[in-house]
Amino acid sequence: MMVIIIIIVIIIIIIIIIISSSSSSSSSSSSSSSSSISSSIISSIGISISIMMMMIIMMMMMIIIILIIIIIIIIIIIIIIIIIIIIIIIIIIYYYYYYYYYNYYYLHLCYRDLLILSNLSEKRTTTCCQIPDRIGDDSVFLIMCHPAEIRRLKPHEVPLWVREAEKKTTPHEDAADPLPAFLDTNANRYSLETKTNRHIPLPPLLSSRERERERERRERDPEIERPRERERERERERERERERERERERERGERERERERERGERERECSPDTLTNQGVALYPPGALRPPA
Repeated sequence: MMVIIIIIVIIIIIIIIIISSSSSSSSSSSSSSSSSISSSIISSIGISISIMMMMIIMMMMMIIIILIIIIIIIIIIIIIIIIIIIIIIIIIIYYYYYYYYYNYYYLHLCYRDLLILSNLSEKRTTTCCQIPDRIGDDSVFLIMCHPAEIRRLKPHEVPLWVREAEKKTTPHEDAADPLPAFLDTNANRYSLETKTNRHIPLPPLLSSRERERERERRERDPEIERPRERERERERERERERERERERERERGERERERERERGERERECSPDTLTNQGVALYPPGALRPPA
């Protein structure tokens, strides 16, 4: 449309130029009245052309402004749509991560006959669990912390009653089966990609022979911590200390009874009614004796 308008204007300008040139090349004998009429016609045509050009320019400017406004509106709509899509994706990821992903992992752990030990805080998803029959000692405990962060319990963090309960726990038959597909597999080890992009390894899945070898290595290696042995040793030490304390109490009581017996004998010997064969009363040292 704009190209057609520009072509029409160019054609009109060319016609005006031709008319003006033909009028100038006309015979000089034409009358002054005809020349004035032609000049007025030319001037009116020029004014009309200038008005038409101004209108065309204004129309072009209005069309450009309208196009710019339409483009801005389209860009704003696209940005709003992108923001809405991002929000929807974030909501989907949130619900998948916190409700489906985390609960699926939690249910999978429960499916493996986990021992639910205790709630460690007020957070709704914080639970202390045990994966039975993995490494076999105190390193199989995990804390599933909100938001789905997993760490190993240190040996001194495991309560004594938990270790006693671990002895009574029967491992599940499929305890060595692979974990869910969303856990990465690398050299028979499993890890969980957490919210903070930290790669936290989970305990390895060991066979019975590997577990036996690991247990023997722990027994042979003196540098490996064995908290149960230390706990039993401390308990024996406390029992020996209590036995020594009871022995000291017995000895103290015997010495006290011996002193009481000696004091009673001295009091009986020093009584005024008790005389020797010579008729002298046994008084305490330094006391005056009665005359013979």
